[in-house]
Amino acid sequence: MKRLTTTLLPVSMLALLVALAPAACAAFGVSFSTAVDTSTTILGGTGTFTDFPTAPAINYGNVAFMGLGSGGQIGLYLKLSIPGDPYKVMADLNTAIPGGTGNFTDFALTDLSLSDTSLTFIDSGSGGQLGVYVANPSDPYRVVANLSTLIPNGSGYFTNFNPGDPYRHAAPVIDGSNVAFLGYGDSGQVGVYAQYSNALSVVADLNTAIPGGTGNFTNFVPPNPIVPPNPIISGDVVAFLGFGDGGQQGIYRFQPGDPYMPLTALADTHTLIPASTESGSTFDFFQSVTMEDANVAFVGGTPDVFADGVFIPGQLGVYKDIGSGWQRVADRNTSIPGRNALFSFFGEVAIDPGYAVFEGFGPNGAHGLYTDFAGGLHKIVEAGDAIGGKTLTDFYWSQFGFSAGASAQVVFAADYSDGSKGISVATLTNGPCPHSQGYWKNNPRLWPVSSLTLGSQTYSKTELLNLLKNSTTSDASVILARQLIAAKLNIANRSDGTPVSSTITDADSLLSQFAGKLPYKVKTASSIGKAMVKDATILNNYNNGVLSQFCGQ
Repeated sequence: MKRLTTTLLPVSMLALLVALAPAACAAFGVSFSTAVDTSTTILGGTGTFTDFPTAPAINYGNVAFMGLGSGGQIGLYLKLSIPGDPYKVMADLNTAIPGGTGNFTDFALTDLSLSDTSLTFIDSGSGGQLGVYVANPSDPYRVVANLSTLIPNGSGYFTNFNPGDPYRHAAPVIDGSNVAFLGYGDSGQVGVYAQYSNALSVVADLNTAIPGGTGNFTNFVPPNPIVPPNPIISGDVVAFLGFGDGGQQGIYRFQPGDPYMPLTALADTHTLIPASTESGSTFDFFQSVTMEDANVAFVGGTPDVFADGVFIPGQLGVYKDIGSGWQRVADRNTSIPGRNALFSFFGEVAIDPGYAVFEGFGPNGAHGLYTDFAGGLHKIVEAGDAIGGKTLTDFYWSQFGFSAGASAQVVFAADYSDGSKGISVATLTNGPCPHSQGYWKNNPRLWPVSSLTLGSQTYSKTELLNLLKNSTTSDASVILARQLIAAKLNIANRSDGTPVSSTITDADSLLSQFAGKLPYKVKTASSIGKAMVKDATILNNYNNGVLSQFCGQ
């Protein structure tokens, strides 16, 4: 297991640490575990898995993946987050086709999309059968659409659910019971569709006017797609890539509950590029979009240009909007974490809820997953890293491979230098979770510092322990001091102090109004005593993990 940690600051820097606490970033860490690998026996099959050819998905710790075996075995599987729980078969070549004839005969090589334990996928059967389906361990298989499904607001039946590029299939996407997908019909029909409560609706098709543009959409798949042109769904809201005549393109959002403007442009070729190297520069293309509730992220930029034999690199970056407008996550002017080099290219991006994870490439074969989780930019994993004592040579990841539920986790299919393969889960941490004042009172040998400043006075470790052991409930200054000591020890131990930075400042200000050292014998019913108890309550919540994401679950 490989663990990335941040070294604790030395005691001599305590004063500086406390002074800078409001602006400090959380420590970042990552640990790895294996869901399944090529030593795992195939349930309902023969032997062990031989390959995991597509990007897996994760949702609240549950992992969905495609697995291959010898003799043409192929299936979709679910590994639940329950410790020790065996993985489950979601669909394989022994599964009867819902609404069809016989068993499934093949599965489209798409990214997988998972919502809780519901998996959506594209599958085929004998006699040209093809469809979009949902599997759930506790529910019957569900047909979203197949070749017997009439195209909503179209002509005839669906004829396909994949764009022409066999290596860049668009995946159907699920959230709750709602599913969004790309569908095709005769005479060049193509559109984005959604199934709500088992009823199909048109999100956008070739009869749909481009919001903020001219004419109708002409396609929903870019020419020579670099990453799969998946639509995305969150609740009943769908976001997708759309294209029109004259180079029009953008990212569009469909909100079925809006009677006035159900379809709007989130970003298009009129949108200014954040932190652009050229003032007034706008996007020319978009290659990936993801969404979680109102938060949206995408990859886009301007094309590379060859002029008079000179290569001029275009702008390219990862951008997100979490409620305050588009902002840059990373672009070609961003240093790759841990490398003396800049990003040169980006793959897919995920967001949940406001944190972004993206696939990035750099010079000399650099290829990795990176995130702005915990502030700043951090590496999650790169080709060439050691995981469990094996060297990672390549990996497959998608926008559905990041979930910030009870834990922040990233899942990817891994290839190793010894020829083995597996489904790897990276768990992200934003620094150690805070500890309570009782923990620090009972574990003085684990203190990261030997003194602290409370208010305007500096206290030795012995003095601080005496305050922690003072169990009074009538002196507001001691009530506050106990929680303030614990909070400052947590921050010195590299817990993220951002949630209580202003409270710590206020607490020190209150204590600084008194001369000498604690205790100050402040009545809890006095005005300043009430203020001290209020700050102590907030700090107590922080020290017990309530205010730190992924610590209070």
